[in-house]
Amino acid sequence: MQLVDIILDNRISCSFIDDSGVENVIFCRPLEESLDNVSLIATKDNEFIHNYLEESTGKYLVTSVILDNGTAYENVRFRLVTVEEGKELPASTINLSSLGHPSATDVLLPSRLIDEELDIITENTEEDDDFGVLYDVPEVVDNSEIVQKVKALESKLVTEQQKLDQEKIKLNKERVILENERRLSKALEEYKTELLQETFLGFSQKEKFQQKSLWAK
Repeated sequence: MQLVDIILDNRISCSFIDDSGVENVIFCRPLEESLDNVSLIATKDNEFIHNYLEESTGKYLVTSVILDNGTAYENVRFRLVTVEEGKELPASTINLSSLGHPSATDVLLPSRLIDEELDIITENTEEDDDFGVLYDVPEVVDNSEIVQKVKALESKLVTEQQKLDQEKIKLNKERVILENERRLSKALEEYKTELLQETFLGFSQKEKFQQKSLWAK
């Protein structure tokens, strides 16, 4: 069992407990309802926006994984376990031995180690007087603005979908009208053809009758 730093989705840095006896689990706060299962996922040491799968057996996140040595794995599946507010979030877990063969090695690690959606990376540098060690501490970031932007985007997408649905209904009505006009035009053509055939037969019978009358004389 060991604590490892892992980059998810080429952009998110999170700490995991690696143990061969556990499953891949991301412990997080309850997910907010969102369009297409995209939500803010708050873990013990990070927050990020990501989409997830909702199945009958629970919610799952499928993403790429990059270890600190540059080894990369694709389509790694994590079960999302939500923990209510007020209760301590445990560290997320991963079983590196179960990931199989890596998809790549010596991957160039991204320069950003926290969620790009926050668009803020700040570092506080403190110098230890005794050892001269530098510490880079990210500032606490208020994510309420990000959440509001996501919700606004969802609302915009819903409005656009409603417009598309209305346009679809309009096009369907126009299609029905055009089909009815086509059927009516075809029926009129058929009726016109029948009239011409009857008229032709009528003239033919009249001519035959006149010829018989002349022969009788």
